[in-house]
Amino acid sequence: MSPSTHPAADQLSAFARGNLPPGEFEAVAEHIAACDSCCIAVKRVRGDSIVISAAGHQASAPAPNTPPPDVPDVSEGEIPRADPPLPPNVPPALLNHPQYQIIGELGVGGMGVVYKAEHRMMGRTVALKVIAPRLTSKPSAVSRFVQEVKAAAQLSHPNIVTAHDAGEAGGLHFLVMEYVEGISLERFVARRGGQLPVTLACHFARQVATGLQHAHEKGMVHRDIKPANLMVTRKGQVKILDFGLARFVREEESTAAGKPAATAANVVMGTPEYLSPEQARNSHTVDIRSDIYSLGCTLHYLLTGQIPFPNATTMMEKLLAHTRETPTPIQTLRLDVPDTLAAVLAKLMAKRSKDRYATPGEVATALAPYARGESQGAAPPPEPTTGQGTGSHGLVEPIEPELVIPPPPPSRPVVRPKIAPETEIPERTTPTGQQGSRTRSRGRKKKALQASRTQRWKVTVVTAAVVFGLAFAVVAGFAFKKLVDHPETVAETAVDSVPNSVAKNDPPPTPPAEKPPPPVVSPPIPTPPPPKTPPPKTPPPKTPPKSESLQKVLFILPNRGLWLADYDQPRIAFEKRGVKVVTAASQPDPARLFPASDNRGQPVEIQVTLTETTDLTGYQAVVFCGQDVSQYIKDGGGAQAAKKTIQQMLQLKRFVCAVDLGQRVLIEHGFLKGKKAARTTFLADNYTGNKWGIQWLPEKDGPVLSDRFLTCGKPADADKLVDRLVAAVQKKP
Repeated sequence: MSPSTHPAADQLSAFARGNLPPGEFEAVAEHIAACDSCCIAVKRVRGDSIVISAAGHQASAPAPNTPPPDVPDVSEGEIPRADPPLPPNVPPALLNHPQYQIIGELGVGGMGVVYKAEHRMMGRTVALKVIAPRLTSKPSAVSRFVQEVKAAAQLSHPNIVTAHDAGEAGGLHFLVMEYVEGISLERFVARRGGQLPVTLACHFARQVATGLQHAHEKGMVHRDIKPANLMVTRKGQVKILDFGLARFVREEESTAAGKPAATAANVVMGTPEYLSPEQARNSHTVDIRSDIYSLGCTLHYLLTGQIPFPNATTMMEKLLAHTRETPTPIQTLRLDVPDTLAAVLAKLMAKRSKDRYATPGEVATALAPYARGESQGAAPPPEPTTGQGTGSHGLVEPIEPELVIPPPPPSRPVVRPKIAPETEIPERTTPTGQQGSRTRSRGRKKKALQASRTQRWKVTVVTAAVVFGLAFAVVAGFAFKKLVDHPETVAETAVDSVPNSVAKNDPPPTPPAEKPPPPVVSPPIPTPPPPKTPPPKTPPPKTPPKSESLQKVLFILPNRGLWLADYDQPRIAFEKRGVKVVTAASQPDPARLFPASDNRGQPVEIQVTLTETTDLTGYQAVVFCGQDVSQYIKDGGGAQAAKKTIQQMLQLKRFVCAVDLGQRVLIEHGFLKGKKAARTTFLADNYTGNKWGIQWLPEKDGPVLSDRFLTCGKPADADKLVDRLVAAVQKKP
């Protein structure tokens, strides 16, 4: 092969996968060694769909547990953005296309070549996928391609790559898709050391399930769900590639093998490592439960870094393993997987389709608690009850358990004033209509009883005083009468009482003049003391006492996608300390809950519309809550209002708090750079390195105060969050 003759795209793809015959392999290798453009093309080859016909035609993808050959050295976990140089073998029809300007080549696969392009008029970057000419060589194939493109155009979901346009240039048919700036989950796992944290793996799998649910409602089945067909963006969003194209390729390959496209039951389509048992038998009759099985295999790979049946090497061994064998228990390979999640995974990968979840919406519901990290060691999740869910995506959500809010910390005992037993009148529960009359009746009875007792007490005191006066008068009269009737007795008594110094012969002393008896005076009647009035009941003090400084906080909520616990638990913690909570959002509409947080909860009313000029002088702190805070970052409608709010609070020397994914607002606006923050698994995995400059502290440390930023990794730490904020506010600046 001469250096001037470039190998075809199929040859490069087969060379990268090691499927060329020895002689042809050496010729292509010699050419690649001297051709930089073909070398780049080989490095950009991605695993694509394979088709296996009865005649043995095969284009296998690299084993998912083997790191791809083109994984670059990425420092600090960031995704490289450098575009490859423009290949010299771009078809002339595309180089001079009136609508799209080719920027570079993104990859080569069994379906064709993917280029990075830009719409000349709109300036929008897109991915332009040129279908291999062998697949569109017949008019019937072009007709099927157009049909699949029309079906794909009906899909509009954040977890599915959007199809923008389709066209033809110089006999080449292409599909224009959303350009996803990211890497496949296959490469993402390889870069993370071969497996992902349980929470992150379930978070990614749950996003795939929500995208599949949308496609299921449109009557579409993917047929080739695998990590290589799932792209993860810088924001951690997962997008499904190649909807509709998988079936188109299967039908065209089956036709090329000499079988009618609609009846080629002996043609197997898909990637063997992730193939459902029924798809291994007949690809034409599968339904959405086949994609659910493939999603289970994908989740197994995300958790373990290996495919479910790694010992199966040949194509037939892999197909038979999915049909007959049971994979190694997940907890044998990963000890931190809870029993309940292992049960979910087993149901995803059940051999019989009727034993799996019926819809991807049920899968999303089952994975929701694990994606949030809230069900480690919890009881098995209840069997989902299907029904029409809320939201623009039509996600079917079951009834979930009650939101459990931890009880408040024990408070000091309340000492109530003692009240005399006779004044205690127990209250009774009465009908609403009779409550007022019975209360007035009890008041009148109470006053009458007190008056009666006071009157009886007065009568008793007066009677006792009269009796005492009469007795004193009788005694005084008796004594006066004895003195008049027997004076000698009184004199003898007086002589006997004379001192010894006086002689008996001395004349008796002249008796003193008789004093008149004292008048009989009745004793004064004592004035009765005033009746004792029972002390009034005083309301017990609030427990715990209200902070002297922290009086009012502003909760900034997303209008769509509020995680209920992120708002509810901190709100309760603030209010039980006497702090007033005010809700705000950039739109006056109520804050709608994220479906998985509590689909029975009501939207939260918004009291303040947040703008760039909102007066914040009356608040000691603002609190950003998650889940979907996209409206407050980057191009969101409330991004500038959120940024101005943070800046104004810093100027006032007040505090800015964030709970769970609410920290994204502070991160994306650059306020946490160089600071410490409370660890949340998703954020710590996606906002790392020098670009963000955040020091994530362990979860056991609880809420973290760094300068005037207070971050909380989970709503269960709400009490600690409030305690630290109260202490920070009371401390002198």
